Amino acid sequence: MKKGALFISQINSGGAEHVVSRLTYILKNEYDLDVIIFENMGMSYPIECNVINMNIPAEKNKIKKIWIFLKRISVLKKIKKERKYDFVISFLDTPNFVNILSNTKKCKNIVSIRNYSMMENKKQVLGGVTNKAIRFLYNKADAIISVTDLIAKSYINDYKISPNKLFTIYNPYDISEIQRLSQEPTELCVKKEQDTIAFVTMGRQMYQKGYWHLLKAFSMLEKKFPNVMLYMIGEDYQDGKVEKMVMDLDLSKKVILTGQLKNPFPIISQCDCYILTSLFEGFPNALVEAMVCGLPVIAADCKSGPREILFSKPDLTKTYKEYIVADYGILTPELESEENWEIGHITKGEMKLASSMEMIVSDKELRENMAQKAFEGSKRFSYEVCKDRYCKVVNTVVE
Repeated sequence: MKKGALFISQINSGGAEHVVSRLTYILKNEYDLDVIIFENMGMSYPIECNVINMNIPAEKNKIKKIWIFLKRISVLKKIKKERKYDFVISFLDTPNFVNILSNTKKCKNIVSIRNYSMMENKKQVLGGVTNKAIRFLYNKADAIISVTDLIAKSYINDYKISPNKLFTIYNPYDISEIQRLSQEPTELCVKKEQDTIAFVTMGRQMYQKGYWHLLKAFSMLEKKFPNVMLYMIGEDYQDGKVEKMVMDLDLSKKVILTGQLKNPFPIISQCDCYILTSLFEGFPNALVEAMVCGLPVIAADCKSGPREILFSKPDLTKTYKEYIVADYGILTPELESEENWEIGHITKGEMKLASSMEMIVSDKELRENMAQKAFEGSKRFSYEVCKDRYCKVVNTVVE
């Protein structure tokens, strides 16, 4: 049996961390597997194998940051040799850099890219440095796993990565477990009066999620259909901007800010439609999870994920200027990237988003049809499919 490890900063929270948790279950019978982390800040997700804590936490001081980075490389290299790994799969940029730079003769370095980096790094203070590091280092990896074909295409075009090293593997989902969790009791219940249509979204309140677009579109919808509600699940990372806009739009009785929920699925499953307004993503987990819960979904055509989730055979070259009923949900045009919380400033993207939401509210037959199609579409992201593809990558690079 081949011996390997999954390498990530920590398992405290986040989409990549959740995927690592799932992979320990999916791959535990295929490989002798460990999980390696920089630091233990609490385990938000279960791990089905041995955990090795490097115990090298992050530092804010610039000089200490460099020292910490070099120490992590040295410690990981030592772990690779002592544990005699055949491969290490890392997740997110910093672990990826450390994985590549801690190269040993026996151990193959596989890196997993989770986000549309060129767009994400434009918003980061050190984004330019990260982009240069990606260009310089990623071609030195033995294999690169992308969560979407669009991200893989971007790495070929923007970072000049060799296509032969790239493999696309969509995120995995335990459909039966999500359905089980959706049936658990919850103190917070969706307020369902007669004919009420409840929308729901999930994610941290941050620039990436484009929540000012969602609130403006919902406000336009609510003026025509007073029977609508919106549930927003996730922590505030924008200093109360979402809550303030809710108040400014006089929607405090219509928009429910739940905060972060340990188990959000009972709330999601009680709603009528999931909506994603992100400006960029990697592979939006919550969108697929809502589909598993049997909800029709509306998603902005951001880079990347929604197009490949909602179409069985997506055309990555096409530009959508109007919303479209796709194979497994409704895809709306890409939303404007400019952050604008002024309630009187309405964009074309917001108007088209509101129109797509109106379709869901006014057409019960479409809503029911989309719900059924969404669930069928979610089956493409099963554990079995994911396992086969990871094994193919490992077998390709490990002799």
